[in-house]
Amino acid sequence: MKTLLIFAHECVPFNRTGSTIGAQRPAQFAKHLAAFGWRTIVICCDANQRRSITKKDIPGIVSQALKTLTESKVGEPVIIATPSLYHEGIIDALWHKLVKTNKDGTFSEKNKIYSILRKPITFLKFFTGDFSQSWIPVAKAVATSIHKESKIDFCIAEHGPDAGLFLARWFHKKYNVKWIADFRDPILRSYSGFSRMVYKKISKFLLKSASASINVNSYWAELDKQHFKLPVFVLPNGFDKQEYNFKTARNTQFTVSYFGNFNKKIQDMDMFFKGLELAKRKLSSADYTSFKFLYRGRGHHEILYKAKQYNVEEIVDSAETVPRSEIIRLMMNADLLLLLSIAPYLKLDIFFSKGLHPGKTFEYFGAQKPILCIPGDKGMLDELIRESKTGQIKSNEQEIAEYLVHAFNEWKQGKQVPYTPSASRENYTRGNQAHQLSEILNKYSN
Repeated sequence: MKTLLIFAHECVPFNRTGSTIGAQRPAQFAKHLAAFGWRTIVICCDANQRRSITKKDIPGIVSQALKTLTESKVGEPVIIATPSLYHEGIIDALWHKLVKTNKDGTFSEKNKIYSILRKPITFLKFFTGDFSQSWIPVAKAVATSIHKESKIDFCIAEHGPDAGLFLARWFHKKYNVKWIADFRDPILRSYSGFSRMVYKKISKFLLKSASASINVNSYWAELDKQHFKLPVFVLPNGFDKQEYNFKTARNTQFTVSYFGNFNKKIQDMDMFFKGLELAKRKLSSADYTSFKFLYRGRGHHEILYKAKQYNVEEIVDSAETVPRSEIIRLMMNADLLLLLSIAPYLKLDIFFSKGLHPGKTFEYFGAQKPILCIPGDKGMLDELIRESKTGQIKSNEQEIAEYLVHAFNEWKQGKQVPYTPSASRENYTRGNQAHQLSEILNKYSN
């Protein structure tokens, strides 16, 4: 077998909660690539040990990484999770002093003064790496030791954050191992104005030695091709069939479910609740109590607030996030799965002008339950749902209410909400995607 090294700051099961869907990608590729002649070693950053060590601790981390590698079974994928340094240099230390680190590993502003002070430091970090910079020295040490023990035939840099690109570029320069960048999102989408212009030049420099890049949809891939002047491939997000192995039973209540976070600035959860409130008026009291909206995720308190605001709290079952296996079980047991598209105003940005595929779309494909998409994006997401025949798109509360009542009445008669996906759904299995990835690796590693 050939050996692939992946630098992935976020990789399950060592990821922070907010990156769960994206962190599935390197782990699931690693799992399925073995069937196509590639053993995979993933180096990632343990979310529970970030910013916890100094450089004098690195030799011990390297020893543990080599132990993990040598104790693994021949040919099986290996995930090596490491801590990161408290900080990597003065600039990195200052940047972290000026932000608030939340429990889930995300960052927020401490106050306006700190925000103003942080901007020039953020600009300087364009050249050294973003918040993931303190992981780079640890990952370098581990990768160096692995290279001594095992021949590495190819390398993938997962992005974001930035660390993967810095690491793969360094690994190529030091060991002459070819690499490609795997983007889950457009690298420039988080920046605007002058920052986007500067970072565009930096990102081109970072990928100068890459053989190709990968993105998750054809539109973003085309933008990458124009930007980086490299060959580009499309490997969308997907689902691992083997995770969806739970038996399901008929619910005692008609259940519409949503899992994970939602961004109230760009996704319209209120439209769903307005539709739910309108459906309540159309149903009898007895039927209404047989209706349930189930939510599990970090937006738990926001959901409860909206439920009270729209006077539907008695049918809302909302709680904090639960383990992924439980989410998949609940997903498979739902009667309908709610999906929120992005707000129309985002389409003014070049990266969102064609819409967006939320990562959970493909998780829903795995659950094989019909999708209720609100309000649609008149772009990529609408096309995907229609082409895959996996759900309905409703653009206002009246349409939502009518569909919910219709679906409930079908359920009440002992029927399932119609779900007859097209064969294209299979294109999004991780097994099929790993096969495609192996062909890319074979092409550029020879």
